[in-house]
Amino acid sequence: MSEIEEWVQEQLGKGVTHEQIKQSLIENGYDPNIVDEVLALQNPPTPDVSGSYGTTSRGLHPAFEHRHYLFRRKVLKLFGGAFHIYDENGKLLFYSKQKAFKLKEDFRIYSDESQSEELLTIKTPQIFDISATYNVYDKTTGEPVGAIKRKGLKSFIKDEWIFLSRDGQEIGKLTERDMTSAILCRLFRFIPQTYIITSSGGKGVAEIKRHFNLFVLKYTMRITEPEPSIDRRLLIAAGILLMGIEGRQ
Repeated sequence: MSEIEEWVQEQLGKGVTHEQIKQSLIENGYDPNIVDEVLALQNPPTPDVSGSYGTTSRGLHPAFEHRHYLFRRKVLKLFGGAFHIYDENGKLLFYSKQKAFKLKEDFRIYSDESQSEELLTIKTPQIFDISATYNVYDKTTGEPVGAIKRKGLKSFIKDEWIFLSRDGQEIGKLTERDMTSAILCRLFRFIPQTYIITSSGGKGVAEIKRHFNLFVLKYTMRITEPEPSIDRRLLIAAGILLMGIEGRQ
């Protein structure tokens, strides 16, 4: 067994995910193809008796540990909304439903289409409020994660959302990259959009891009900060809200 294989096995034994190990090795100069080969030789995480994978060392479901996500929603769906979120290899990580005919927005995020394992809930107490605050709850623990607030008036010209901690403190912001692109996107919907997520200190956390497609609304998210200063569950919730709120305007 090579030195790198021994190190990988040691990290897996500590609860570190395959994605985290891969990123660490690449950042330290290892060839991505070699890293993939080494990881392929290792056993995948063992599911528990219910068939679901357990939590990581940070207490998160493994689906939240990736750095690249693809969000998809069918444009022509008439009532409600169904969203699929995949990893960079095309594996389904999340399935989300937006309930139709609800006065208050309500999103449920599951681990797959069977909807047997609910991971997050996103809902707001406000009715038809352009500046609504969306509370995010971890359904595996029953605890609040934080909230995301839409800056309604500002978003008419340039989308802006604020990330809030559990105790209501501002911890980050999501905005369109620049004013010119924001205005053009409102005039010509086929123009791609780029959003940036920054911490309260102004440090880049993630980037979201909307890709033009007549039939499917597509966003890609790239988490640029190795250890995001904004909870990963809030980042996923932000992607869902962009598709569910901004994407239908």
